[in-house]
Parts: sequence; C-alpha cells; structure tokens
Amino acid sequence: MKNIIILFLLAFCSYSIMAQDFLDGANRFSSKKVSYLTLKDGSEVTGFIKDLDRKKGLIKKIEIIVDGKKIKYNPEDVDFMYLMPSGWDKFDRGSDNMFIINELVKDRTLNKEHIKEGYVYFETVDVKIKKKTKTLLMQLVNPGYGTKIRIYHDPWAVKTGASFGVLSVGGVRKSFYVKKGDEVAYKLKSKKYKKEWKNIFAECKNIEEAFKGKMRWRHFSQHIYHFTTKCD
Repeated sequence: MKNIIILFLLAFCSYSIMAQDFLDGANRFSSKKVSYLTLKDGSEVTGFIKDLDRKKGLIKKIEIIVDGKKIKYNPEDVDFMYLMPSGWDKFDRGSDNMFIINELVKDRTLNKEHIKEGYVYFETVDVKIKKKTKTLLMQLVNPGYGTKIRIYHDPWAVKTGASFGVLSVGGVRKSFYVKKGDEVAYKLKSKKYKKEWKNIFAECKNIEEAFKGKMRWRHFSQHIYHFTTKCD
C-alpha cells in the first residue's frame, strides 16, 4: 500500500508541476533498449549501451555494443544521440513529458518519435568547467524552444520537494547548464539567478514587465519560453 501511495504521489506531482516545463533529465540508461548515435562525420550508429564513463555526472566516454562488437566513443566523436532511461529515471519522466511534448517539440532537427517514446536527447556542447572549456555530451531539456537559449540537465542538481528515501517528488532543480547562442555553456545555479538575470535576458526589453512578480527561479522555464517566442 505504501508503495502504491508513493507511485501515485510521484505521478501526480510529475503531472501537476510538469518539471518546470523542462523535460526531466535522466542519469541511468537502459542497456536493453536500442540507442541511436549520430557521429560528427554524419554516420549513424545503432546499438546497445554497455557503459557510460562519467566525471562528476557528465559523460566523457560511451561504450556501445554494435553487432556483438564493443565500440568506444569520446564526446568529440558524437554529434548527438538518443538514449532510453531506465528504472526510476524512466518513470520520473512520466506524464508531464507526454503532456508538453506535442506543444514544445517543434524543432525539426529533433526526432519527435524518439522523444515521444521516452528517449533522452544528447548533443555535444562546449562547456565551461571551472576555468577550462570541455566538449561534453549534454541532455537538452528544452527541445522545441531552444533556438536562442539551450538548457541542459545537470546530473548533480539538487531538487526541491518532498523526499521518500532516495526519491524526490516534484520540486525544481537548483541548477542547469545554460548555452546562449554561440556562447560556451556554463552551470547556472538558482542562488545566482537574480545576478545573472540581465545577462541572460538583456535583449528582451519586455520580459520584466511580462513577468512582474514572477521573476524567481521557479519560473525559469517560463522566462526561457517567453524569451524564445516573444522577444525579437
């Protein structure tokens, strides 16, 4: 009975809060579902993930089984890829993704059917890590309205909301990676949002008026959506 209640709460909060209108990120991926990689040279690789080598949650090497052979790729080798979450990560994506997918996934460069099936989309991005810039594979969480600012999942982000053991229900992640235009991506933390506000939305003169009283971190996805669709 307790497990049923937890599952209900997870589903309800996932639907009602809708993960800030960003798609939920995932940290664990299925080795039994097909993964789709597109390399920098345009060639496509289809296989089953064997292992992901990570540093601080970020992928630095991919090991995939293709036709029974183990192949390793560095982030620099890959243009983009689709991986299927597993376990609780798959459940946590839940109904909120289905609710917003038709409205938000309008980017023709993305495979809408893969995302509908629950796949997570990664792309290679130059990311500032402390004082260094590294090429990494990052999960895009705002497909469909990422033409100006792309938001990526932070695997180590703490999430607000109720907790049940290792599970957290609902709430807002306290950090994301942000890439504005052609700039290098960087980690944006909730406590730095007020300070970074003008740098992020400098070109949008009407955004402060549009979100008067709603300029807090919990409205971040709404700010990004407005910036993409309402600001020239």
